[in-house]
Amino acid sequence: MIFNVSPTNTSPVMPSHEEVLSVLDGLRLREIGRGADMLWMHFGDLREVPSRRGGTREVGEWALHIQTSWRFTRRDRIIVGVLDFYAYADDGSDYDWDRGGESRFDRIASSLNQSLREDDIRVREVTCDEVGSITLHLDADLHFAVFPNFSSDYPDREYWRFFRPATDDPHHVVSTEAPQST
Repeated sequence: MIFNVSPTNTSPVMPSHEEVLSVLDGLRLREIGRGADMLWMHFGDLREVPSRRGGTREVGEWALHIQTSWRFTRRDRIIVGVLDFYAYADDGSDYDWDRGGESRFDRIASSLNQSLREDDIRVREVTCDEVGSITLHLDADLHFAVFPNFSSDYPDREYWRFFRPATDDPHHVVSTEAPQST
């Protein structure tokens, strides 16, 4: 089941983004990664689930998938952002999706994930707005921001989704698309 939320949806039964994401308060950020140009993040206790490719894989209690602009910051520095997907780690040249290889994001995420494994970095506050922007305030003066950057009438553009991986629980999807439940 998917609960799709768009800026035009004013249904009183649809929970606010902050209400949905409030379960992250106090949970540990476990890992970040990418599927092509989609950022994924796992939060909470890790658990093993069946992998689509056979075997098992570890996922967090909760997952956040982002397909719009985002960035991690610490104090006055951007640690990693969406455009790091699109440059090679070694020379900063444009990333060739057909050739593959290590992007700037891959290299920085590897380092950040090492810190996440060693340190107990938890979500301390979640703030959202009506158009789908998110700010997560984390330990170690780390902040994560999502800022949708497509007009609300752009056809069929998903900004982000929040869900419990490998369950039949509904997904909270924020997009330009009209609300749907499936």
